[in-house]
Amino acid sequence: MRYSIRSQIVTGAFSADSQILVGTNLGKDANNLVGQVRTLGVSIQIGRDSEGRHLEVARTIEADAAAVWEAFVDVREWPEWGPSVTAVECQHRYIQDGSTGRVCVFGIWFPFEIDSFSESEPRRWSWQIRGFSATGHRVEQFKGSRSRAVFEIPLYAVWYTPVCQIALSRIERIATTWESRPSYGWYGSVS
Repeated sequence: MRYSIRSQIVTGAFSADSQILVGTNLGKDANNLVGQVRTLGVSIQIGRDSEGRHLEVARTIEADAAAVWEAFVDVREWPEWGPSVTAVECQHRYIQDGSTGRVCVFGIWFPFEIDSFSESEPRRWSWQIRGFSATGHRVEQFKGSRSRAVFEIPLYAVWYTPVCQIALSRIERIATTWESRPSYGWYGSVS
């Protein structure tokens, strides 16, 4: 079974609750971004993993990590939280290691493959779009019902930071209202 999800491009995506770094030259120097947006509820820092350095755009969310993770892995939710994603086609509703499909970004379809997927703490997945490494997606559980959602952006795509800032705001809204959503618990229960 294939899932096909379509969404209209949301007008007013840059609303007051989704502020971005207006006027910052994102391509000039990734280090200039580090820590500049903490007042917007988002932190930015340089991270390092086995593949090298990347930019981490993160937000602490007042929701359990399972709810955030479900938003990250359910392709039906991608157009809801991803400002650049207008549609998704995938053979799985919930991605897993090796899942493939197509994603429509700003009206253009691109093939994707999930190239890394782990449900152990911290939960994380990453993908390739048209064979190029794209964003990583990570969720860390804090004590209680708090978690941290993180986008890992390749340094060559530092310009994508404002898109991730908006996405984190939308993910927070989705995760904090997850129990009232019809698909809640489909992937895994939130306790």
